[in-house]
Amino acid sequence: MRPRASLPLLLLLATCVEEDEVPRALTVRIGPVSPHTDDVLVAAIAGEANTPKGEAVTYAYEWRQGGLPRTDLTTARVPAAETKKREIWQVIVTPSHGKVGRAATVVLNSEPAVTVVFSPESPTADDNVVAVATAADADGDSFTLTFVWALSGGPEAVSGDTLPAAVTTAGDRWAVTITARDEAGAGAPVVAEVEIATSPLRIPAVDGCEAVDSNDYDENAKAADGEGGAGGEGGAGGEGGAGGEGGAGGAGGTSDGTLAPAQPPDGGGEIRRGQPIRW
Repeated sequence: MRPRASLPLLLLLATCVEEDEVPRALTVRIGPVSPHTDDVLVAAIAGEANTPKGEAVTYAYEWRQGGLPRTDLTTARVPAAETKKREIWQVIVTPSHGKVGRAATVVLNSEPAVTVVFSPESPTADDNVVAVATAADADGDSFTLTFVWALSGGPEAVSGDTLPAAVTTAGDRWAVTITARDEAGAGAPVVAEVEIATSPLRIPAVDGCEAVDSNDYDENAKAADGEGGAGGEGGAGGEGGAGGEGGAGGAGGTSDGTLAPAQPPDGGGEIRRGQPIRW
């Protein structure tokens, strides 16, 4: 009669089996965790397959879209152009050694992306300010935009894409909040701020001269000062020459740059009120 192996001996032999020779299932995840239509789906292996020592492991990828095989997709990635919102995607990863791993995900709705600029870019209190918004929806859904204006840190005051000049004051800082809504609901609001600049002083037309803005006037005055203006060499008015025949002489310049009194007409006498002086 042959001796029977005892139970303790069988357990001892079982523990001598290499752990690498015991197949185990892969741990697979699909990223990103909350994918949208414009995201690439990526199958990531979180737990590597165990392989016999010295043996390299390879992986085969099988994707399913809504339960149907996509035999054209054989890598760890699915291009964003292949996905649509509300679709269920599943990946099956088969290692060269070990058990397969599986993962699944649902493509979520994409909110409309919104950008905004102001027109004019640097408004004054005389300007109506328009929030020019550009928006696009990755899912191709129709959407609406709402605009709400408020003084920075204050309550809502104006709705619509235009902030009227009548409600603004120089130095104000206004914020516009733009909210996009598609069929899935409202997206995250976009907030942009604009500061109201001081309006230039308008100098009216006088004696046939054109009206100009104070900014333009200041620039012209600076240019004139640079060309022998008051206080420059020879003083304002330049050299005091005699006026035209029968007229008063021009104002003469003094050494400190001030104006000398105009001289009376030839023949002496005083300059009478209302008498024209020729410069």
